[in-house]
Amino acid sequence: MAGRVYRVDHDFTATESVELSVSKGDVVVTVDDSGEQDGWLLVSKRGLPSVRGYVPVSYLSVLPSLPAPTPAVRSSSPPRSTSSPRLASPAVPAGSSVDNYETAFEQHHSYIREVLRRREQTFSRLESAIQAQQRRISDLLDRNSQLTTRIVELDNRIEEERRRWRDAIESEKKAVQQFASS
Repeated sequence: MAGRVYRVDHDFTATESVELSVSKGDVVVTVDDSGEQDGWLLVSKRGLPSVRGYVPVSYLSVLPSLPAPTPAVRSSSPPRSTSSPRLASPAVPAGSSVDNYETAFEQHHSYIREVLRRREQTFSRLESAIQAQQRRISDLLDRNSQLTTRIVELDNRIEEERRRWRDAIESEKKAVQQFASS
C-alpha cells in the first residue's frame, strides 16, 4: 500500500493536528503499509514527503495507472467523515503473524497513552484557566461591592448637602421676609 498514488476528489480541511488539508486535484501518496484506518489514509503531498497527515479515503481516487484499493462508494458531493484518525486502531494485514498483532497492539496502546496524556494536560490547563477566571471574577465582585458602597456614601453626602442648602435658603427667605416686614 505504501507509495500508492491518489488524486483528491474533494477539498478537505483538516480539523485535527494529525489530519492533512488537501484541495481537489491534489496528488497524494500513501506513506506506509498500515493501509486504511477506519476510513482514513496516512498520505503525504506528492513531492513533499514531510507534509503528511490523514485524509478520508472517500475523498480520494486511485490514479488510473495503478491498481485500485477496496472499492468505495463515491458521490458527487463530498462525503462526511464521522471518525477521526486520532482514534483509529492500527490496521493489521490479514494473515499476519502474532508478532505483527503484538506490535500493532503495542503501537495502539502507546497511542492511547499519548492521547490520554495530552487530554490530561489539556484538562489541567483548562482547570487552571477556569480557576484564574474565577479568582478574577471574585476580585471584580469585591471591587464592585466596594464601589457600590462608596457610591451610596456619596449619594448620602450629596443629599445631606442639598438639605443643608435648602435649610439655608429657607432661613435666608425668612430673614428677608422679616426684614421686609419690619
